[in-house]
Amino acid sequence: MDHLDLIVTIQETNRCQVAHFERVLEELINNTDDSTEKNAALFTLEDAFFSCENCIGTADNFHNVAVAYAREDAEDIACRVLEKGLIRFPQSMDLLADYLKYSISCSNFECAYSKYEKLLSLSKSRWNWRAFRFSIDFLFARLERENTSEELNNTITKEIGELVAEYQSHRPFDEQAFLAEAEMHQYFNESSKELETLEKAISRLKAAPKCLMRYSDIQYEKGEYAKALQSIDRCKRDAI
Repeated sequence: MDHLDLIVTIQETNRCQVAHFERVLEELINNTDDSTEKNAALFTLEDAFFSCENCIGTADNFHNVAVAYAREDAEDIACRVLEKGLIRFPQSMDLLADYLKYSISCSNFECAYSKYEKLLSLSKSRWNWRAFRFSIDFLFARLERENTSEELNNTITKEIGELVAEYQSHRPFDEQAFLAEAEMHQYFNESSKELETLEKAISRLKAAPKCLMRYSDIQYEKGEYAKALQSIDRCKRDAI
């Protein structure tokens, strides 16, 4: 079934199997070379999807559809997909976290903040890497893009530090938890603390390729070429 057949089926039945929609969408994106033709098809699919009252599928299905649109630089549509998914799965970690991620690109902070508050109402023991990582990224985006007071900036900064600490506490073997801390120190120009965080990750984790790459960059900038090369060699081993 191509996308036109799917649209007719959705319109006639007012039902959409999101898993099926996901497959057709991926095939359309991957197999249509002409950008004008692709964009027109994406628009007609989008219109059918949001006009449908009965979208049936799992949280993963809605997540995958949102990711597909976001990869086409349509983060605003991705957020609308997530809104639709959250009606059926209001406590989905992936859908809530995805919304924070994609809202950054379309500056939809007001709606995103309600999703962030929803995440905060859920136990951190349920949070996955997306919930932690994208929440931290969302808070950094607020510092960058919102016209906030110094007092609010300090509150957000403190909140970032607390989330980073909780991330490592709940997911101590997740490289992203250490990257989040390193990036926090980098953002606030705390170079020595950034280096210490990367060294901590490299020593504790069995594989830490992203931390090793950043560590190598820092050592290269410092002129420590032997350390930089040594880090790259281990990074290659960790990535296998």
